[in-house]
Amino acid sequence: MLANVRRVTIEPLIKSTVLPTTLIYADEYGIYNRLPEWGYKHKHVNHGAGE
Repeated sequence: MLANVRRVTIEPLIKSTVLPTTLIYADEYGIYNRLPEWGYKHKHVNHGAGE
């Protein structure tokens, strides 16, 4: 678990553990919209639709 879900916490964690250009499937939380800016491919998962 993360201490919080702020960019300052999530961005360094992703960058230190996931190779650039990796396709990341994540939920629709807004911070993940920044993944392409950080060098990653991104697809959304809609939990409300049972995904």
